[in-house]
Amino acid sequence: DIGEFWYRLHLQAKEAAPTPLSFQCELGKSMTTEAVIDNPTDQECLLSVNNNNDVNFTVTPGNLTLKPKGSLKVFFTYMPSAIQTPQEAMIRLTHPKAGVWEYRCKGVGLPPTKMEQVQCVAQVGRTSSTIVAFRNPFPVPKRF
Repeated sequence: DIGEFWYRLHLQAKEAAPTPLSFQCELGKSMTTEAVIDNPTDQECLLSVNNNNDVNFTVTPGNLTLKPKGSLKVFFTYMPSAIQTPQEAMIRLTHPKAGVWEYRCKGVGLPPTKMEQVQCVAQVGRTSSTIVAFRNPFPVPKRF
């Protein structure tokens, strides 16, 4: 019989490094990726979102509510506003009891390719119209 052994442990948890998310898409389009967040607590938690570049990166859903011991899919969307210029964001999702989730987002806008063809057809002697939707992806006014 060897006996009993007791150990006194002093453990310290450190915050995890930010999760890297990489994006690459054409100017005028967007790219979305998802992450799953788990709630380690027995309480419902409403997460706060801190995004230092909400021009190029967005987080959905708008209301990030974690059910007790549940999980939630969070979507990160990148919309470039420059071509071949890296754009970054640090997105933090926080709750005082559930913890902190950090995402280091990096995106690069690619040159646009040929857009979908728009067709407008009219009978002889009649008029017709169609809408060509276009959004200026640049942060300043542009003439095209």
